[in-house]
Amino acid sequence: MRYAPDISFDLKPSPSELTLLAAVTVLALLGAWGADLDGLMRTLLAALVLMMAGAALRRRLRPPLTAVRWRGDGEVRVMLRDGSEVEATLSGRRWGPLIVLALAWRGRRLGLWLWPDQLDADSRRRLRMRLSAASDAH
Repeated sequence: MRYAPDISFDLKPSPSELTLLAAVTVLALLGAWGADLDGLMRTLLAALVLMMAGAALRRRLRPPLTAVRWRGDGEVRVMLRDGSEVEATLSGRRWGPLIVLALAWRGRRLGLWLWPDQLDADSRRRLRMRLSAASDAH
């Protein structure tokens, strides 16, 4: 039986996503400073915005996974941050220019949004085709 080629990719931060996060943070800070609140409340709101943006940035720069490998026979393996490799389940779909993956392993789940600048064109094309074929099979 012939299998599809493996699809492997490292998870790296998307410059587009980081730029969008920075823009949303700036807009939220402008909103906090422009709100009709007293000075202390504006400062607290701005601090909350910065804390949430920092947490989002940390999640983007240090995801719990470092790589994903979807073998041709359908097996999915993920490389965890600690260097171990485990079997996982994967489902996904396209959402405009994004590929949205749902990964699960050892009782954990991760929703992963892959931006166009995170994958090379060939891996992106093969991933979209494999997801399309998997959704057609169901």
